Amino acid sequence: MANEIDPISYDDRSDNEREDQRNKSLEQNDQDESSVGDSQTEEFFESIPEQDRGKVFNIIEEKFFSGFMQRSNSFADKLTPEHIGKVIDHADERDKRDREDSDKQKSFHMKILVIGLLFLGGIIWFLHADKDLLLTIFTSVASFVGGYGLGKSKQ
Repeated sequence: MANEIDPISYDDRSDNEREDQRNKSLEQNDQDESSVGDSQTEEFFESIPEQDRGKVFNIIEEKFFSGFMQRSNSFADKLTPEHIGKVIDHADERDKRDREDSDKQKSFHMKILVIGLLFLGGIIWFLHADKDLLLTIFTSVASFVGGYGLGKSKQ
């Protein structure tokens, strides 16, 4: 049991020692199990240079075990071309609604701008005689708009 390798712990042995251990385990598996492909497997591993056998073994081992880990996606199995067509149709409808909302928002902002300009024009019309009050109102409005714009730019 002392010669067994713990796959989780760090292995500080040289590549040759690890390769020898793998070859021994392969030979032991070949002796334990008699199958038709054993001679082909041995020929394959013998055709690989010794320094690369460990790397190839690790790659094959990863691919072998990853095959067992794959899970089927039931949603993807049930997906048909009709479903894809429906998804595209719904996306088109959503895009149309988004454009309509954007147009409504633009018209709302335009209405607010026109109302604000009319209000400002009315103030100027009624207070054109009192220049000091008019200047104070313009300074207040400009400060409000500037502060509002500065707050929006920081968001």
